[in-house]
Amino acid sequence: MSSDFRTILISIPYHGKIEIKLCGPLRKRASRFTTKVISAFKGKRIVHGSPTGRFRITGSIPPYLVIGNSRPATRISVPLFTTPELQITTPPPPQFLNLQPPLHNHHHHHTSKTKPSNAPLSLPLTTLPHPHPRPRQPRQTLRTLPLPPPPPPPITLLTHRPSLPPSSPITLVLTRHGTPIPSPPLELCLITPHGPAITHLILTTKSPSTAAAIRPLLPRLSASSTILFTQNGIGAVEEVSAFFPAGGQPTYLSAIVTHGVFSTGQFSATHAGVADLKIGPVSRTTELNGEARWLVDIILSSAPLAGTEVGADELLHVTLEKLVANAVINPLTAILRTPNGEILNPSLAPLRKAMVEETSAVILSHLRTLHPDSPLSEAMIERFSTARLGTIVERVCEATKGNRSSMLQDVEAGRGTEVRYINGWIVRRGGELGVGVGVNEGVMGMVERGEVRGVEEVDKMFGWLGGYNGN
Repeated sequence: MSSDFRTILISIPYHGKIEIKLCGPLRKRASRFTTKVISAFKGKRIVHGSPTGRFRITGSIPPYLVIGNSRPATRISVPLFTTPELQITTPPPPQFLNLQPPLHNHHHHHTSKTKPSNAPLSLPLTTLPHPHPRPRQPRQTLRTLPLPPPPPPPITLLTHRPSLPPSSPITLVLTRHGTPIPSPPLELCLITPHGPAITHLILTTKSPSTAAAIRPLLPRLSASSTILFTQNGIGAVEEVSAFFPAGGQPTYLSAIVTHGVFSTGQFSATHAGVADLKIGPVSRTTELNGEARWLVDIILSSAPLAGTEVGADELLHVTLEKLVANAVINPLTAILRTPNGEILNPSLAPLRKAMVEETSAVILSHLRTLHPDSPLSEAMIERFSTARLGTIVERVCEATKGNRSSMLQDVEAGRGTEVRYINGWIVRRGGELGVGVGVNEGVMGMVERGEVRGVEEVDKMFGWLGGYNGN
């Protein structure tokens, strides 16, 4: 019982109190069973202050065990794959045993075998109750019942475009593997300071537009709000945080999204590259509870996102790794007007390596300033070494070789780019730390000037980087 049952217990993501009842013969093993349950629940968020909830032993009735939530389950606490009730049942023994005595006559001796029956028979002897000898312990079975999935949370899309009809339901269409997948009807509203308080805000704007987009919403945000950032680069969180007084900032979360998506029209897009998502708090001091916990769980419950929860330190490290790939692929594809795969052209190898080498030096110096009292570990130095970061860039280029980067899509559409939050952060931080960043600065300038170049032209412009090709 313990191994199968422990597996099920660990799999149930409850966020409430757990009440356990032990009945019948299980009462005799209560002490041993309690130990196993405590072990199974160890480390789980079951109830504040007590990982196992409370136990209650009730009367001697046929053996069973019930586990139930002691308060109504919420959308998040209800598991999608089982019910909060698990039962171990034992079939009851036969109710009656009918006996027939041997019959005698003068000519021969005859013995009749005993027959079980479900109804009284006309017998010379009275039907007797079963004496209830101790039965053999039957195999215990675990029964789980399916539970319908929780309804999707209500979502309101906020837009700055007055040309769109306000307060009207719209449908988003995402095409994945050639199949259009429509969303449920979503409410569409204009960004305005008037309206109900915002509990959860997911920012999906480009980094340069984030501060301007959130400014009208400030009257509807408070310290009890949770904001999830999904922007590329570094700097958007700092700009938004400046709007709030010290100690009155909302809870900040960030999601590092590596999926490849490109727009195919208003309210439609194509999911071109299936990857994953990392989500976690921006600050080490942030505790994920209440509304912040709810939002993280909602994101993680979406299977297509392939989300993973990480801590603040790991979130920063993943952000920096993605920054390196974006700092090479995005600006070069914007300059060359080519898909990501063209960045693997051997003629661009010296330029790629030079950009990665500068970025590696800036990141390692930046991490040292975050922990001035202790040196960086060998593992951290290796993680952000030029060799490893260069490998990451090449792998991303190969995996997304047919994709068009977001920065390329921006310049082709005449929109502003995120280059100031990607290469711009490398240039600014490098200047503050005294690290040379001339190559990244030159590439950033070409993007901001809207230059369009071929591979041969870029190779000639950065021909002095030939020493970076490893020869």
